[in-house]
Amino acid sequence: MRFIGNSNLLANTAVFVEQCGYYGISVQMPLLDEKRFTYCPLTPALHSDILLVWRRDRQQSHTLQKFIDFAKCFLSIE
Repeated sequence: MRFIGNSNLLANTAVFVEQCGYYGISVQMPLLDEKRFTYCPLTPALHSDILLVWRRDRQQSHTLQKFIDFAKCFLSIE
């Protein structure tokens, strides 16, 4: 498989799929015309870990500290 590019707009990707014969990969089901495109989930499903990283030895801004506190609470991290 050879990747030729990436896009953050599915409408632009749809042009390449429809007019150039390329394939597109998306992380979620796009809201495009299902009569023109076929959607197949990847099997096995792909999963990835998401990391939130910050420097321990550095003073954080008030806003950043509030975001870190929120993320820890939301993700149930001590």
